[in-house]
Formats: sequence, C-alpha cells, structure tokens
Amino acid sequence: MKTLRSQLFRTTTRALVIDHWRRQMTEKVKKLRGLLQERSDELRDKNSEVQGYMREAKLRKEELQHTVSQLQNSRLEVVELNSQLEHERKKVKFLEELATSDQEQIINFANNFEKLDAELSPLINEIKRNAGTINYSDDSENIIARIEKNQTKP
Repeated sequence: MKTLRSQLFRTTTRALVIDHWRRQMTEKVKKLRGLLQERSDELRDKNSEVQGYMREAKLRKEELQHTVSQLQNSRLEVVELNSQLEHERKKVKFLEELATSDQEQIINFANNFEKLDAELSPLINEIKRNAGTINYSDDSENIIARIEKNQTKP
C-alpha cells in the first residue's frame, strides 16, 4: 500500500504542479493576448494614420503634377510670346529704318522742291509781267529754252 500511496502522492503532486503550471501559462497567454491585442490596436491606428498620410500625399502629388503641367504650358506660352515679341521687334526696327529712309527722301524732295521753286519763281514772275506783251509762238520757245537751261544747271 505504501507504494500505491506514494504513487498516488506523486501523481497528485504532479497533477497539482501541472495544474499550477497550466494556470500560470494560461495567465501568461491571457496577458500576452492582451498585450498583442493592444499592440494590434496601436498598429491598426498607426496604419490608419499612415493611410491618411498616403491619401494626402497622393492628393498633393496630383496637385503638383497639375501645377507642373500648368507651368509647362505657361513656359510654352512664354516661349511663343517671346518669339512673337522678337518678330514684332524686327518689324519695328525695319519700320524705323524705313521711316528714317523715307524721312531722308522727303527732306531731299523738299530741298529739291525749294530749289526748283527758287529757279521757277523768277521765270513765273517774268511771265506774269510780260503776259500782255508776249508773242506766244516766239516766247514759248524762249521759255522752253530757259527751263532747259535751268534744268542743266547743277
């Protein structure tokens, strides 16, 4: 009986030790489960926060792409406008040169006109004075000869 009793004691002791160990493990598992659940909740919150940042970053990226596109279009418009401006500058320069040339021609024409007026004025005055006494056939030849003579003078 002793052996039976000792076996029963050992078995009971083992059962108590195993039960005690199982309870400790169950408590540890519960604690770990709680810690894991807290960590999981924290990670889920962090994940949600990161997802929000990702959405904001994506929106900003799209806005920046749109802005870059607008800037590229503006750059092309500026290049086109600079080309048009350069073309208009060339036109203005040409017109200024043309105006300067025309102005010189007008001044030369005015000077020539004044010289011609100075040469013709005495002839016209003489014609007016002699208008009553002129023999038209002789005087017209005389006038033509005087005009030709005045034209050949430098």
